[in-house]
Amino acid sequence: MAAPNAGPGSGISPSVEVSTPPTTRLFSAPFGADHLLGDWGGLQPWLRNHGVNLGLAWLTETAGNPVGGRRQGLTTSGQVGLEIDLDWEKIAGLRGLATHTMIVNGNGRSLSQDYIGDDINQVQQIYGSRGNVVARLVYMYAEQELANRRVILAGGWLPVGTYFAASPIYCSFVSVLNCGNPHPLPNYPGEPDWPNATLGGQVRVLPSHDTYVQLGAFDVNPRFGGISGWAWAQPGSTGISVPAEAGWSPSFGRSKLLGHYKVGFDYDSSPYADLFQDGHGAPYALSGADPVMRRSRREYYVLFDQMVHRDGDGLLAGLILFGGYVHADTDVSPISDHVFAGILGTGTFLGRPKDQLGFQWHWINMSQRLTRTQELQDAAAVPLAGGGLGTAYAPQGREQVFEWIYTAAAFRGIALSPDIQYMVRPGATSRIPDALALGVQTSLHF
Repeated sequence: MAAPNAGPGSGISPSVEVSTPPTTRLFSAPFGADHLLGDWGGLQPWLRNHGVNLGLAWLTETAGNPVGGRRQGLTTSGQVGLEIDLDWEKIAGLRGLATHTMIVNGNGRSLSQDYIGDDINQVQQIYGSRGNVVARLVYMYAEQELANRRVILAGGWLPVGTYFAASPIYCSFVSVLNCGNPHPLPNYPGEPDWPNATLGGQVRVLPSHDTYVQLGAFDVNPRFGGISGWAWAQPGSTGISVPAEAGWSPSFGRSKLLGHYKVGFDYDSSPYADLFQDGHGAPYALSGADPVMRRSRREYYVLFDQMVHRDGDGLLAGLILFGGYVHADTDVSPISDHVFAGILGTGTFLGRPKDQLGFQWHWINMSQRLTRTQELQDAAAVPLAGGGLGTAYAPQGREQVFEWIYTAAAFRGIALSPDIQYMVRPGATSRIPDALALGVQTSLHF
């Protein structure tokens, strides 16, 4: 059994094969099938035959901004990830039961924060939140299949984004706007994704071979298990997050052109500070009072991807169009709207069927309530509220990001990905010059 979604910096391979029907898994395991060290002298196939799947990957991302941003610079970030999947049906005869564990070690600096001045889009997907610890626990959860694989239960220490608003396509790119879930979904404690998680669970029901509905319930705790992810008993719960999603996964024609179409919703019962008003309905930037607390937060999304041409048997082996729209409550969410679209294809026409080429475009719209607050603070020459998204250097409105990537399967288990990103209005403000970021991601799967 394989984990259903690859998270940021997971080292997913362009040549991942579809090992299970779409009725049981939408996505394949975080790591690809190719290993730099081969089959470990026969140990890998022996372990898999006995219900143990191990993945070990090292990812690095070096990026610099020769043009634009607050100043020019170069940074490198890195991550070592260990995936442990146990099939308890093979191990102990417990039919349909599996457990999944991911542990990472992260390091490095952020180009976006240190030089560009953009806390909305992180140029390097694997930077951030991993903690200054040797081993951060990303997830540890159990998964149970019932009713001939028509019902799937999962629970434990689990990122909400593992199952909801997820796609392996998003982490084929380097920027973090999509990987692992489109913004603003991962920006709040109620919708955590890599490398953050929370205690909770979900149930997925498959009425037919190509449709599903799923519902989750997760504890909302801004402390996210402490800096290491191991502190499950950490106090600070503020409410419950209830995501819901319905999807259709059709396969068209003889070539089995696979698509994923989904709509989703998330309700978070936690209190959040209003981005503009105080308790008397006045702008808190003028009154000096605390913002009024709103009782909940809601987010909505529509996502799709559709293969239009197939070049092989792999999940991503072909030409794929994708896109989506996410909307969040403007009262409490600093990002109110996110629209994106892109194309991802293999390098078959270049004679390199394991290579990938991709382009994506993002449009980010900030909450007008946050913008109005920042304009008042800017006029008063006081520090600007960031709405929970880091430092705001000027009143924020809109930002666009264009990204081009080429992933080359350089050798068995090694992928090199030159990447270009161009940010229009970095940090969603015209006061920071448009920025060009050039980088390369290196993935080694042992």
